[in-house]
Amino acid sequence: MSEFLKIENLNVTFGKETVIENLNLSIPENAITVFLGPSGSGKTTVLRSISGLNRNAQGKILLDGKDISELPVNKRNIGVIFQSYALFPNMSVFDNVAYGLKAQRIGKAEIKQSVEDMLKLVNMNEKANSFPDDLSGGQKQRVAIARSMIMKPKLLLLDEPLSALDAKIRVELREQIKEYQQKLGITMIFVTHDQAEAMAIADNVVVISDGKIQQQGAPWDIYTKPSNEFMATFIGDHNILSGSELKSLGINNLSLEQKYLIRPESITLNKLAESIADEVECNGQIISAVNYGNRIQYVIAKDTLRLKMEALNHTLPLKIGSQVKVFINKAKILQLN
Repeated sequence: MSEFLKIENLNVTFGKETVIENLNLSIPENAITVFLGPSGSGKTTVLRSISGLNRNAQGKILLDGKDISELPVNKRNIGVIFQSYALFPNMSVFDNVAYGLKAQRIGKAEIKQSVEDMLKLVNMNEKANSFPDDLSGGQKQRVAIARSMIMKPKLLLLDEPLSALDAKIRVELREQIKEYQQKLGITMIFVTHDQAEAMAIADNVVVISDGKIQQQGAPWDIYTKPSNEFMATFIGDHNILSGSELKSLGINNLSLEQKYLIRPESITLNKLAESIADEVECNGQIISAVNYGNRIQYVIAKDTLRLKMEALNHTLPLKIGSQVKVFINKAKILQLN
């Protein structure tokens, strides 16, 4: 994926507070990049700086090789979709989607065809004559997406667009957004604090915390190779143990003061490694079991240690208080920087 958006030395201050300091970032073309981070991390501030909505931003922003740092919002050819939909309540679905094209004085026949094609893409063609008040939240967001995509922006920014929707609709709509992006080849930046959402939709993930980029990469790399302890605690629900704690479990030849990561799925009830040398056995007691539908997370107590383990939910859950023997795959233990 080629570099499409480049941010150089972005600084953002509000009053005396520096929110973003010397941030540098490159975004690939024709992909969905997700800005992921806790609330207040600065991800929306970066998004608004890219769009031109943040007047406190200082630095250089290059879009497809062109410096847009000093351009006003309406000259950047960037679409923005907010959580609030921002539809015109007195306009039909058709007119909401056609609004930008009409402002450009495009011919009526071309507008009609373009709007019909876009509404068909987002499965809203049967609601063309409806008004926003007659639509569900998911339908409103699809109209907002259609209104932005029809303008063929070089870049489409989505600021937590699904956070106001219920869980089922969120999953459906994020899958549809991925489909729209692939069909139209639009470069998107999607802001969320939801890890599952980020992993499901992203080609590229940028994790932001305290105004700094903690890590950038493909979803699988972000999950399996966290760059630091913050990443290990923020992405997934990993076990973080010191070398001395691992030694107490029978895992040797590690730095005693160094911290290590073991993913819950690397601890199993059944032997999985190819050789005995690759695994260590550990006896413990189940003190917690949380059912997530398709999987169960157990917490196993071994003396003073607590180990989180995940198992697919295809059998009856083990009871709290049960004594179990688990296997830890030593090859999957990762040292943290």
